[in-house]
Amino acid sequence: MFTLESNEVKASVSLPDFNNSALAARAWADEVEQKLLIENQELATKALFHDAVAVAEDAISIAQAAKSLNTGRNRLCSFMRQKGWMTRKNEPYQSKIEAGLLDVKISKYNHPENGLQQSITTLVTGKGLTKLHTLFNEQRGLA
Repeated sequence: MFTLESNEVKASVSLPDFNNSALAARAWADEVEQKLLIENQELATKALFHDAVAVAEDAISIAQAAKSLNTGRNRLCSFMRQKGWMTRKNEPYQSKIEAGLLDVKISKYNHPENGLQQSITTLVTGKGLTKLHTLFNEQRGLA
């Protein structure tokens, strides 16, 4: 065993006996196990977040979904139209609503000339947000 000293920091490094292949293999396996444990802990926290978002009953606006995907609202709408999630009027297709990926909010307002009008706002569910995240990263080449 030898000690490395650097300014005020002291680190102790234990090197295995490379003459004994079993000890060297065990040291390597211990190092790999430690790295896998750390990676597993990081993925567990991501999985908890994913599960919480995927089963959330609330839906968010396209603008909020775009922010969480680190893109803009118009770019996300264009992407959703390309993937067949929305019409060119940014209204969701019924199949996506039935799949639980998108939802709609119907509002009414009084137009001065045309009277009572109806407006449809597309909302993204938690399940839809996770699916969009996967599709968006595939397109970016991150998946």
